[in-house]
Amino acid sequence: MWRWPAIRRLHRRPVLHGTWRAELRTSYEERSNEVIECYLVIDQTYSRVCVRMLFDRSRSGSMSGDLVRENGRCVLYYMFRSDKHALEPDSNPPARGAADLTIGEKPELHLEGDYWLERGTKGRVRTTGYTRAIYGTFLGAQQGEYESA
Repeated sequence: MWRWPAIRRLHRRPVLHGTWRAELRTSYEERSNEVIECYLVIDQTYSRVCVRMLFDRSRSGSMSGDLVRENGRCVLYYMFRSDKHALEPDSNPPARGAADLTIGEKPELHLEGDYWLERGTKGRVRTTGYTRAIYGTFLGAQQGEYESA
């Protein structure tokens, strides 16, 4: 019920549940000149937020996450572990990191913000589309249909 618009106006908690198509820019040297296609998969209940990122070469999953209202804005904070796919080079080792994504509501609901890894890599994420569907793989998410975000 917490997702219903009338109830949502009372608690002002945005509904992020679904898959978000996103663009990522990174300081990771091998991909620093690219705009990287990725998907932000958010499994959300009223009291819990789990975040996964799907990439062509790796994936990450949150260890903790929360939506926080601060200074008139809502921010999704989460900590994650990143793992490369088995056939990717060893130059992209597993790492822990964190992200803070500001939730914008106009002109449409969207997320944008920064991430950083313990090994010094950092970057910027911006969503470009949304679907209520929850995808488990990069290929599945890539073939989804998205509304503009």
